[in-house]
Amino acid sequence: MDIKQIRVRIMSEAYDLADRGDHEGYNAIKVMCSDVLELIGKQWVGLTDEELKPLCDENHIMLGAYTVDFIQAVEAKLKEKNHG
Repeated sequence: MDIKQIRVRIMSEAYDLADRGDHEGYNAIKVMCSDVLELIGKQWVGLTDEELKPLCDENHIMLGAYTVDFIQAVEAKLKEKNHG
């Protein structure tokens, strides 16, 4: 399900409430819709090389091709788990 479909579904519930005269519920769902879309719409941001080096230095890990590949593999799994 993409973001547009989620928005349509949430807002259809809000419109149903408005049609029944529940304006407080309508407004609450609109606010929640905005919050949900903000959370869903956040893009994954990986670590830059400039951010990796200090982390590796602090943890006494030699930064090389293997390390970068491993870190990118971990980031990919985290992205998959958090964004489906």
